[in-house]
Amino acid sequence: MKNQKTGKWIVGLGLSLLVAGAAQASVLYQDTFSTDGALAGRAVETGTGSWIGHSDLQTTGGVALPGASWPGKNALLAFTPEQGMVYTLSADVNVISGAWAAIGFISDTNSVIGGNEYFFNYVDSPAPWMNMNAAGAVNTFFGPTTTGSSPQAGIGTNGTLKIKLDTTGGNWKATYFFNGTALRTNTFAGSLDITHVGFGGYPLSNIEVDNFLLEVADLPKIVVFEDAFSANGSLTGRAVETGTGKWIGHSDLQTSGGVALPAATSPGKNALLAFTPQSGRLYTLSADANAISGAWVAIGFVSDTASVIGGSEFFQDYVDSPAPWMNMNAGGGVNTFFGPSTTGSSYQAGVGSSGTLKIKLDTSGTDWKATYFFNETVLRTHTFSGQLDITHVGFGGYPTSSLTVDNFLLTEEIPKARTFKILSITE
Repeated sequence: MKNQKTGKWIVGLGLSLLVAGAAQASVLYQDTFSTDGALAGRAVETGTGSWIGHSDLQTTGGVALPGASWPGKNALLAFTPEQGMVYTLSADVNVISGAWAAIGFISDTNSVIGGNEYFFNYVDSPAPWMNMNAAGAVNTFFGPTTTGSSPQAGIGTNGTLKIKLDTTGGNWKATYFFNGTALRTNTFAGSLDITHVGFGGYPLSNIEVDNFLLEVADLPKIVVFEDAFSANGSLTGRAVETGTGKWIGHSDLQTSGGVALPAATSPGKNALLAFTPQSGRLYTLSADANAISGAWVAIGFVSDTASVIGGSEFFQDYVDSPAPWMNMNAGGGVNTFFGPSTTGSSYQAGVGSSGTLKIKLDTSGTDWKATYFFNETVLRTHTFSGQLDITHVGFGGYPTSSLTVDNFLLTEEIPKARTFKILSITE
């Protein structure tokens, strides 16, 4: 797969947010189908995989002919969507005569794929698909089989069928299009057990399929908060350098010489920013930390609605509900926690006393997940039960210690884009 970064820019999303990188795309499958004949078993020209289908299914003259022999048949590629993505499946379809030309996703683990199956033959579980006939009708389905059928007359016989599959939330969503016009949207109950993607025709029909395309797009990575602590003095009440919000903390908490000093006075203290994560995102929290002497320097998320934030709290003092955090000491030990307080403590000695602490919070699924890093090395991953009631994000030190924190950063993204293309189907 190829990745291309297309640059950096600043966008307004109600906040002043820095886009850290444009959406990326990579080709997983690409095929111009330059050889005539049977499509089944033919390897894609770019990528790893082969078309699955009946031996009668042919390509000729730059198009596929899925309905040229009785009964209709599908051409499929193995495909399993990931949580937290937005997939777009499309193909240019021409129904010259006969019944139905289709594109879609399928869920099939029981039947023998590669026979005379059409989309309504797959009975395992829901998977969105759609078809079009020579009379100009387009029908959309939730699956399995014809569940959710919604025929619409007078749409067209020649054009682009498209399905957008949004897997960013706990309940996946499909939107169906013809020539760029949305026909309907359905929200499924939970995620889908999709196994393949493809196109087909039913029954004996004069149908042409071209420019088959499956792509996945993501939002740019956005800097929610960033602070290099370039101003000296009390941090409390100071606006964060990038993003919208002000630091919350004890009046003793200082910055000096481009770093924050969270534990220069006793007891240790946190500096926090109000923050509520959204579902369907990947958040990355990081900071460069140096435990010169003393006990603990920490970063993390906080769930706190009861206590008065801004006093002498450290992460272990927040007792409301789970929220991931981690700390490091001058002896080189790193400890990771699920929260609240020290729940889930897992101490690892000899990791380091100076470097980048990082937590990735994945909210794309029903059960949120945290992964903890030191200098890009994964220390641990934990899956929570359900979502988290996070209220703040920040850093801290405990107790009186010589600690520094710099380059505080929180980013937000939908996991990385990939593109799956089959540009044309030819003989």
